Amino acid sequence: MQVANDGTIGMGPFVAGTWFPPGTGLAILFDAGLWVAAEVRGELRVAVSEYESEYGPGVIAAPGAWADPGDPRFKVYKVVPWTGDPGDTAARIVVPTEVGPEPVDPVIHDSWSRYLNGAAPFGAPVRTWRLPNTTTPDPLDSVDVAGPDVPGTQLLWSVYNDADPARHKNISGGTTPLGIEVRQMVWTLAGDVPLQNSIFMRWTITNRSADTLSALRAGVWSDPDLGASYDDMVGCDSSRALAFAYNATDHDAVYGNRPPALGFDLLAGIPGSYGAAGFAAFRRTIGGAEPVTPQQTLDDLSGLDRDGTPLVNAWNGAPTTYEDSGDPLTHSGWLDPAATDKHMLIGTGPGTLAPGDSVVITAVLMAARCSSALLSLQALETNDDAVQAVWDGTPPGGFIDCPEPVPPAPPGLALAGFGANPARGELVIDLTLGADAPARIDVLDVTGRRVWSRALPTPVAGHQWIPLDRSLPPAVYFLRLTQGTQHISTRAVVLR
Repeated sequence: MQVANDGTIGMGPFVAGTWFPPGTGLAILFDAGLWVAAEVRGELRVAVSEYESEYGPGVIAAPGAWADPGDPRFKVYKVVPWTGDPGDTAARIVVPTEVGPEPVDPVIHDSWSRYLNGAAPFGAPVRTWRLPNTTTPDPLDSVDVAGPDVPGTQLLWSVYNDADPARHKNISGGTTPLGIEVRQMVWTLAGDVPLQNSIFMRWTITNRSADTLSALRAGVWSDPDLGASYDDMVGCDSSRALAFAYNATDHDAVYGNRPPALGFDLLAGIPGSYGAAGFAAFRRTIGGAEPVTPQQTLDDLSGLDRDGTPLVNAWNGAPTTYEDSGDPLTHSGWLDPAATDKHMLIGTGPGTLAPGDSVVITAVLMAARCSSALLSLQALETNDDAVQAVWDGTPPGGFIDCPEPVPPAPPGLALAGFGANPARGELVIDLTLGADAPARIDVLDVTGRRVWSRALPTPVAGHQWIPLDRSLPPAVYFLRLTQGTQHISTRAVVLR
């Protein structure tokens, strides 16, 4: 998934930037971002990130004074926790040697020193780590070292703001700036299938203006494109605080006969909001029919119709703030009536934000892909419960794993992973080539990012053990062996 320093999540240069399963090049999300609306001295103000972001990189130095968005410190920082590998604290850059199905960021992770000097002064999370002391002869000596506070296996951190009036030109926005600064965290966790297919997001919204933000509402907007964009359906489960998208049929023009499902679960909204975890509203929009006034944007965030009147449940006639709140699995309740390009908006609020105060919004993006559209949705909902249990610190229940079908291996080509699965210690890849011809082995993480790659030094037919010249943090990885037009993949787990 691509993440930018202006609040844009999951989108490249106006192309889809989120792929699932990792490494396939199959796009599942076109764009996502944070929406905020509030009243300032009776005036409605909004800030949106929707294709064209109204946020700019950097902090707000004082009310009405924003930092230079071109300052190189205001980048997206990528850091990993200490896992015992000395390379964890150093920058790791890998220049791609071949073109894959997805763009490859050569920055595997930044150094801790760059993070501490460039991100920490602006609010990035830090902690003290106990690391080996390499300046003494005693191998048991250790020393306290400041480093990033990474909640999982990798953290992406950035800061942006809406203070520049020139950036407020989105059709759904276009107001005077709110004066908010947003510190954004995106991270992954290691674990079973539900966590492997999840990406966590947190927005810390701080009021840097001199005015109180009243009737504050925030939202997570998204444009899910489950392969082909024209056959998508959406809905919500307010009891789970979950917004979801699923395919209308069991065949998709891009994904074929295994169409996926995608969901955003609101883990924490504005305190005091109505609904589970502050999940106060859900609205569906057909692509191209976004709000065209700030008031319509506020109405969407509030779960109202575009004229400010209450939504009416098309199934039972009752007023509601949750559109498409029925259950597609049982075909009951208010369901999305037609398949086309769809956008989703989760709303939370209202609240109040005094000058200098902050509010934290947390969500998780999840995906599942099984043998039918509804089975993918069922897996998404079941796995959402497991992720929620992990978040709540309670024992997770069961989950649904729909492994990708394994195509027949090309003649003589085999890939047994790291030999042991799960693997520990020094890692070697167990593989077999079917011919004397150049071959390459790639190791990808669960986001599809290539973390290690080598052309085989002796590409001759037969069995080989290929050692990795670096350690890997504990996590799930995908190994891909390519020889000519043939390739084979497998999944492997590394433990501490």
